[in-house]
Amino acid sequence: MSIKFSDSTATLKQITKERLLSLVVFFILIAPFVTAISVKYGKPTIGTSGSYNFALVGPRSEWHPMFSQVLPPPNPSANSVWEDISSVPMPHWSPLESWKSFVFYFRLVKNNLNQISHYLATVVLPFLILGALYLFNVSKNAKKRQLSIILLACSLLFICFYGLVLFEQRYLWFVIVAATLAFSGYLAQFKTRSFSFIFLVGIAVLVVFNPVRALLHNEWLNKETRIEANSFKPYLNASSRVASDDYSSVFICYYTDAKCYSVVSVSDKQYTKSKLQEFGIQYLVLAPRSYSKLKAMDIGLTQVGESWWQGENLYKVTHL
Repeated sequence: MSIKFSDSTATLKQITKERLLSLVVFFILIAPFVTAISVKYGKPTIGTSGSYNFALVGPRSEWHPMFSQVLPPPNPSANSVWEDISSVPMPHWSPLESWKSFVFYFRLVKNNLNQISHYLATVVLPFLILGALYLFNVSKNAKKRQLSIILLACSLLFICFYGLVLFEQRYLWFVIVAATLAFSGYLAQFKTRSFSFIFLVGIAVLVVFNPVRALLHNEWLNKETRIEANSFKPYLNASSRVASDDYSSVFICYYTDAKCYSVVSVSDKQYTKSKLQEFGIQYLVLAPRSYSKLKAMDIGLTQVGESWWQGENLYKVTHL
């Protein structure tokens, strides 16, 4: 995507040339990454998340296996299995395998599109209005207007593609960035400083509103897990193998550079003991209730770290 706004006297050919040049630069920049992962997986690819996400939302999926299973890091340098999700076994499915699957997929797409439209209408709407102001401004130039409408249509189509698989709010953050850039082109047309200042203040308020609101409501900060990880840090190092009774282990391992083995079961004795032994897991992060259940499975645990914030403690596995 080119963020350079062409001069109003530029021809459609010049504008198209600029956009094509920006695409060439873009492909040159991503070529090393695409080449590296294609060589790794032995086939041309730009990523493995697509097939994983499609299986994740399927009718036989039980959501992310990392939330309920013991899964090792995929390679010696990895912190957790999240660094290469292609190693995670997922149930294959297709909307065309049966009428039931087709109906399931239809409802999935409908739900995704409803979420996208709601997000656009609430969080992203102010930024879409700013982008529309830019389009209105270029409407005096027919060629620029034509290209802008094409770019807008392609952007909306790109957004709708997320509705075919899985939608997360972060997928549309680029809309905010693009609309803000577009509005900067509109703002530059004002010759009166007072108007420019007013609109500049308006865009600044819109840009910081949601982040500030999130900070005030303590959202997405994960402060509790960071405090907990710091309390366990003296006992863990880069070679420590850690699992937990919930998903907190992946964050604790991230903050302590330990190896995350995801989640152990506190209800299946045979599975838990076999996985602890198979992967040589050394430490468990457990709530008191989970600790009692694992002790009842004859798993030797010695407390080495205490978290006063979350109520979870760090235990060293002494015997199985």
